[in-house]
Amino acid sequence: MSYEILKKQVKSDKLQNMFHFFGEEVYLKQHYLGILKEKLSGDFPEFNLIEFEGEVSQQDIDVSFNTPPMMSDKKLVIFKDTGIFKAGSKCKDAFKDAVENAADYLYVIVYDDEFDKRNAAYKAFAAKCLSVDFERRGRADIKAW
Repeated sequence: MSYEILKKQVKSDKLQNMFHFFGEEVYLKQHYLGILKEKLSGDFPEFNLIEFEGEVSQQDIDVSFNTPPMMSDKKLVIFKDTGIFKAGSKCKDAFKDAVENAADYLYVIVYDDEFDKRNAAYKAFAAKCLSVDFERRGRADIKAW
């Protein structure tokens, strides 16, 4: 269901500010990540696109959430496989606070398959995001493509 909502939002250009991508279908995750990067980083991705892969620090979170976009009205921050929603994450409190106080110009994508739904950071993020499960597609779906 959330996959269909994502497709509609992309088609209409009315996007939510936060997304969580997870699931087995890697091609679709990469495809929609690319589309959102193109739509949200604007004409100056070198200023308005911040990508993290692997471990992040509190300072990374603070700087990425609190610096305004340059020469654009949007800024995109991507957290890919950072483990921020795992039980032992050191930055979960900083991420939770940042999400709760995020500016309207900020778009956030968390691209992570490992998460604990009981985690406070995940709960704060889930309340504001579109959580998209890119589950394995069946033969009928693939044939329709």
